[in-house]
Amino acid sequence: VGAANYTAPLFVALLAVFVGGERGTPLGWLGIAVGFGGLLLLVQPWKADLSLWVLLPMLGAVSYAISHTITRMKCQHLSPASLSFAQNFCMMAGGLLLGGLFLMLPNPGSHPQLFGPWPALDGVDYALLLVLAGLTVTASTLIARSYQIAPPATIAIFEYAYLPFALGWDMLRGETPNALALLGVALIIIAGVLVTRKPKSAPTAEQAA
Repeated sequence: VGAANYTAPLFVALLAVFVGGERGTPLGWLGIAVGFGGLLLLVQPWKADLSLWVLLPMLGAVSYAISHTITRMKCQHLSPASLSFAQNFCMMAGGLLLGGLFLMLPNPGSHPQLFGPWPALDGVDYALLLVLAGLTVTASTLIARSYQIAPPATIAIFEYAYLPFALGWDMLRGETPNALALLGVALIIIAGVLVTRKPKSAPTAEQAA
């Protein structure tokens, strides 16, 4: 499921080329492919039993890609803060709508990951929630700005950077990654180098002289 969710950069790059008219480069496409391969090695989705629920994060990935393609094409004149507000508001409204629809499913209690009981929260938990909310707003604002000023295919590969940080957090909690996960991190780093390399332009007549 995690791998399905982080297919968003691939959809961003594809929409940028086929809808947004961006010019894709061979190194850029290679970087996207290598990054996604590293992502699969890092998440290792084959370890879990996959089901139709995997379509939900895939749908989220497509929606995310569409939103940032629209940002690049139609929202250059808007402030990043307003784009961040609109995106988070739509995500909240969509979550409430889908939550209401899922409640209509037969036996909703069979999905504890969606409808399980809330744990008891104390003051520290609420403080952490406020900090996370602030970080989320800051991150979404900066991401919106980045998609306004840079090619989506370039930004997309750096969204994979979330996963090595998540891996580092797991290591701090005492969870040791296996060799495939470490190889995945290395591939993601290589992908970032590939996608940021600019093709050499042909020398002008003055330079040749």
